[in-house]
Amino acid sequence: MDELSIRKLTDELKSDSESLRADAARALGNTSSKGELVVNSLVEALGDSSDSVRIQAVAALGRLRAEEATASVAVLLRERGAEIREAAAEALALLGEPGFKILEKSIGDDDPNVRESAATGLGYSSSKRAIGVLLGSLEDPVRAVRSSVADSLNRIGSEEAVEALIHAFCRRDEEESVLDSIAAALANVGGTRTRRLLEQCKTSADERVRKWAQAALDDLAANESYPAQSGTNEIE
Repeated sequence: MDELSIRKLTDELKSDSESLRADAARALGNTSSKGELVVNSLVEALGDSSDSVRIQAVAALGRLRAEEATASVAVLLRERGAEIREAAAEALALLGEPGFKILEKSIGDDDPNVRESAATGLGYSSSKRAIGVLLGSLEDPVRAVRSSVADSLNRIGSEEAVEALIHAFCRRDEEESVLDSIAAALANVGGTRTRRLLEQCKTSADERVRKWAQAALDDLAANESYPAQSGTNEIE
């Protein structure tokens, strides 16, 4: 995109039209330009009065891999709106080592909303270190955080997570929504060891655990029958 078009878009970020501002932010994120004007304009848009504009702006900074904006993006992890927090977390996952460090630190935050969003972001990270960080939060006292951790481990699909997932899965006091997320993660990882451990869970005294273990085994069998559709995400 030429300089004139970029300047037009940065000007539109200051338009009175909310939809025009949101479209401009989205378009800037799809350019190949990471110049100071673009990044600074998008960072300024993070303070827009419209949530839709802010979400498009933070997503754009992520797509541009604008690591210099990491600190500004990280602030949004403390927003009240879940959609903005999640957009910020996903953007941080794209911002290299600076973004990863923020997510790694934030998963231990006092605010459960921040922890939940950080867990989501780590699931989009390409760093192998994300697995260990996530596993350390499978015992978080807040259900929504544990569920987010399991969903992210499901997205990553690593065998390293199997034993910790099984341990969490077999806890008799776990809530059903978390069991569902863990079952999906285990089915996604697959493998002989996962199957063996799930079979052991079927002997649990907790009827819910037995039910979810069977469901995970059924999903695992389906994934192995249709490997091209299993959605397993390998980390290189």
